[in-house]
Amino acid sequence: EWHSDGCGLTGLYAAEVPGSEDPKRTTWWASGYRAWDLLDSETQEKVKRLRLRFGPRHTLEASVAEIWRRGGRMTRNGLRLATAVAPERLSAEERQRRLATTNPRRYEHFNGSPVRRHPFTDRLTLWSLPVFLDSCEGMESFHEAGEALEQLLLPGTSGDSVYVHEWSPGDFVVWDNRSTLHSTTDVIDAPQLMYQ
Repeated sequence: EWHSDGCGLTGLYAAEVPGSEDPKRTTWWASGYRAWDLLDSETQEKVKRLRLRFGPRHTLEASVAEIWRRGGRMTRNGLRLATAVAPERLSAEERQRRLATTNPRRYEHFNGSPVRRHPFTDRLTLWSLPVFLDSCEGMESFHEAGEALEQLLLPGTSGDSVYVHEWSPGDFVVWDNRSTLHSTTDVIDAPQLMYQ
């Protein structure tokens, strides 16, 4: 599930991760700068004009892990919501919060074009939050918007554009969310403790 956290720097410390007999806990990172640079100039101009809207209308106000537990699924490449969280998997209160976002500021800074200018480097970068994509101005459906965002992010989040980190206890990784996308891999049902 590729995304940007939307804040400045993030650090993750691995206190406990699955052992060597288990699948390894893995996180992937990709440069938003490279994702932008890989787009041709015509596509870059189109991206600047996109007006995306984000919110929990197809998921719920929760972590990605909780969305997964409730049946929400991303496409295999982690760039588009393939299965929304079904209303029957939510309480009446959760369904209400999904329709009337209780925390609109959580999504506010993602709304608009997925290309942003980094405040310190002044370079253009792609960043987004595909799991919470709600709509795109001028597109008829949520699915059309999801497919468009997926095609924009795909070149920069695949192949040699990706750094793969297999976690070991004691690892500490820091990254700049304003120029980096990251993704978890499949959920591992084994003890793990990560501090952010």
